[in-house]
Amino acid sequence: MKNYLLFIFVLFFILCSSCNEISRNPSFTKDVENKETNYRITENMILDHLRLQGTPKTKTSETTIEPYVWQGDTVMYLVNDINGWQLVAADKRACPIVAYAENEHMSLADLENKEMYLRYWTQSVAEDIHMLRNGDYPIENENTKYWEIIEWNVKNHVATKTEEMEGWRLYRSILVSAVYNNTGPLIPTKWGSYDPWNSCFPYHYSGERMNVGSHNVAIAQVLYWANQEYGVPSYTYTDVTALQGDAIFYDDSEEEVHIAYPIFLFNDSSTVAWSQMKLSYDDSGRSDYVSYLMAKVRSCTDPVQEEGYSVTTDVNAINCFGLAASYGNYSVDTLEHYLYQETPVIVLTDVQTNNFYPNKLACIVDAYYRQTRTYDVYYIYDPDNTYVFDNISEEEDEGGPIVLPAGYDWFCQRNTTTMKFIAINWGFDGQGDGVRYAPNNTLWDWIHTTGTTSVQPHKMIYNIRLAN
Repeated sequence: MKNYLLFIFVLFFILCSSCNEISRNPSFTKDVENKETNYRITENMILDHLRLQGTPKTKTSETTIEPYVWQGDTVMYLVNDINGWQLVAADKRACPIVAYAENEHMSLADLENKEMYLRYWTQSVAEDIHMLRNGDYPIENENTKYWEIIEWNVKNHVATKTEEMEGWRLYRSILVSAVYNNTGPLIPTKWGSYDPWNSCFPYHYSGERMNVGSHNVAIAQVLYWANQEYGVPSYTYTDVTALQGDAIFYDDSEEEVHIAYPIFLFNDSSTVAWSQMKLSYDDSGRSDYVSYLMAKVRSCTDPVQEEGYSVTTDVNAINCFGLAASYGNYSVDTLEHYLYQETPVIVLTDVQTNNFYPNKLACIVDAYYRQTRTYDVYYIYDPDNTYVFDNISEEEDEGGPIVLPAGYDWFCQRNTTTMKFIAINWGFDGQGDGVRYAPNNTLWDWIHTTGTTSVQPHKMIYNIRLAN
């Protein structure tokens, strides 16, 4: 059975627009009853979240918000506007923007059917947020602080109003400064597990060529990076013969089960083959040289199984090529450290989804984005929600100074927010390269740090370097 890459992680603020009227989905209120908490995200808060990003530049009809419901619980919202799409967590403790992509649009149907890597990753995050929202985890973190800006309270801020009075609404914001500390993407190749990358692999009994496997694709791409970075490995293969092997297993009823697997004979190699490799599907290089490299990697991992390896299996395969690597539980701090050292990280994921439990699959995190933004945030006193957010002057729409609405008390506060995102090379011919993911948006950071569980479903291979 073909497994599709998934991933857990997790992107930088989209410059989104504000709107007054939202295209509504009948299931928008399809939330679990009696689960109201102080951490719940509302529709109005999402509008303010968009408004915080800057002066609106789109019409209201161009913005939609759809609930992503998991087991009867709205765990995320899919937001589309003229700038792109983003998944917004429905819980204040989660990263506000779970994932996003600019200059493209996404539907709930796309999340479930079109982009398989995104489907399984989204399901895993949905499960985690659902557990977070239904558990007793009173977490105050940088994410809850972000929503405090959205829900700014008059208390201790404005002397003209009594401390008991609320009703201040986020009006608009001006970006004062933005500091970007980004690295990557580090991997130049966009390879995959199927045609043409498996061209030297033998055929299954079904008549289809055997797949490379996500681990082998990830390791092969890291080997290409290491050759460009260190000159190691120096040789790669230019002539390979493939044969079909037959492995026999027994199922629960003691019936024989035959599994075809590849057997490779490596006949010749060269140092110049690296420069002749096809870097992407549309590149003019040689895909057969890429296929030979992947065949060698698979011979070092597990020829019989294309997925489901452990981190030790993958590290041992990396060792076969004159490289060393460390491994352990997934850690955002470790990930950030090595990406800033311009070293890619392989991540192995093992996440329970709604109706599919894949083996440990592998992909590469090779870019890190950290943005610190300072805003002057303007609030108006509007407890009855009388102001309609479509009265935008032409000057404002072009990025000019904010014109505050007449007849409303107002207040300005300077706030600074920091967001972190990662990019993933999924091993799908570059598919999904435009998506950015929050690196710490699931239970590994929220619940595992509370001491309630020691389960760690995700592993990582890092510190990839020359062997001593």
